[in-house]
Amino acid sequence: MSIQKAMAVLGFLVLTALLLFTINKSSSLINASPNKKASVYTEVYKGKESLSYPKFSDLKDKDLKMINDAIGRHMEASYKEYEMLKKEADQSGGESAYETSYKVNYNDGDRLSFFIYDYQYTGGAHGVYTATSYNYDLNEHRRITLLDVLNNQAKIEKAKNYIFSYINKHSEQFYSDLKKSDIRLDQDTAFYFTDSGISIVFQQYDIGPSSSGNQEIKIPSSFLY
Repeated sequence: MSIQKAMAVLGFLVLTALLLFTINKSSSLINASPNKKASVYTEVYKGKESLSYPKFSDLKDKDLKMINDAIGRHMEASYKEYEMLKKEADQSGGESAYETSYKVNYNDGDRLSFFIYDYQYTGGAHGVYTATSYNYDLNEHRRITLLDVLNNQAKIEKAKNYIFSYINKHSEQFYSDLKKSDIRLDQDTAFYFTDSGISIVFQQYDIGPSSSGNQEIKIPSSFLY
């Protein structure tokens, strides 16, 4: 092979490699989320160490305002409950505790899911946890409820059937006399996004004893659409 032909072949191979690299990089950019993942750090409400909550940043201004305003309303209500329980305990000489915590469950730049947990104890064997979910579509700049996902009766029934089937297969975790009609799926039902669908989070005592805590049942996307 002449030097000219060898150089031509080498040039062709280099050009092909560069072209493939450019195509792959362009494809990655097209498929990547245009939004940056949210950053989160912990704050405490009105200096009360037991009342922690998430503070988000690195989002678009309208999303930050929407999300942080919702958290602010939640924490204001939690603080009022905290003050009321403390006052009642001081007057009666009894015990009380009120705490908040949080967990970020999903954060991919397009969707954000997190929970704020409220725990209250007023005496007795144990306290009670309430789990409140916050789910956001960051492309549409709005909060998502479960009924935005299960947006017709057929989808709700399909999800209920899946959940009830799961309960029957893991009956030791749930009430023995639980009926499908006891499964509540509405706009207030807690859930979070996953890579493969959603996870429903039930409140204490909803479908099982206190020892089971907040039961979670993951529903694959094939049962949602």
